[in-house]
Amino acid sequence: MKYIFFSVLLFSVCLNAQVETSIQKQWDIASDLHLSGEREQTIAVYQQIIDSIISVAPKHRNDKELATTYNKLGVHLQNYGRWDESTLAYTKGLLVLEENDYLDSLKADLNLNLGLIFVKLGSSDRDYYLDLAESLALKSNNHRVLFVIYKIRRQFNKGIQFAKEISNDAYLANYYYYKAIGDSTTIYFDSARMVMPILPDALLQNFQYHAFITEYFLEQNQMDSALSHTQLAEEIAPLLNDEEVEIHYLGNYADVYLKMEDYKKAYLYMYKADSVRLKLV
Repeated sequence: MKYIFFSVLLFSVCLNAQVETSIQKQWDIASDLHLSGEREQTIAVYQQIIDSIISVAPKHRNDKELATTYNKLGVHLQNYGRWDESTLAYTKGLLVLEENDYLDSLKADLNLNLGLIFVKLGSSDRDYYLDLAESLALKSNNHRVLFVIYKIRRQFNKGIQFAKEISNDAYLANYYYYKAIGDSTTIYFDSARMVMPILPDALLQNFQYHAFITEYFLEQNQMDSALSHTQLAEEIAPLLNDEEVEIHYLGNYADVYLKMEDYKKAYLYMYKADSVRLKLV
């Protein structure tokens, strides 16, 4: 009898492993579609994954996979400027985990992403979700959530110490160039450049480094350097496929050409940035 039980258990474990592998493959497909700019197809794949998980009997349903899929869907919808739909996806993910006393790291991700939506909307609800995300992240050792929270709350010195403790150069570079934004020298930009992982790693950090140092060179009236770094930011932007990233480098171009008194080009990039910004309303 015990051998029969062992065989059934082994079959169940193998079946669960196959299902998890299948879900991971579908997530990979959705991610590839996103990177290819196929936004509607990306959303459709995530929705198909959600539907397939929900169709399973509740006692056999994988809450972690369902909540993770809602979170991934929410992130992409947020990148595409569809904030209402993104908020709904994050909320559904949290509802899936509502009766769950574990998976604190995933709960931290969902609460952080909801908090970031409310930051963008200027809502006071942001503090509730960010506080909860930080508490869950500390409890579950979720470094990514802590990294974002220290940044969004401008706790850069705390972030630098944190990044050094966990030996994460991408995080460290990020805190350095954020400190450099309000600094009158290039010291922190130099520090960021020295520790920055090379492409294709740390795409967002590499993009932001060039975007933010452009603003510094504009203040110093070093137009060639400002234009050069804007161009480098533009080269990285398509790899991120994010509306706000696009607005950032287009705005940099407008500022550079405005200061160069090339008003025709400045207006053109202002128009392009506004066109993208309208998608976020």
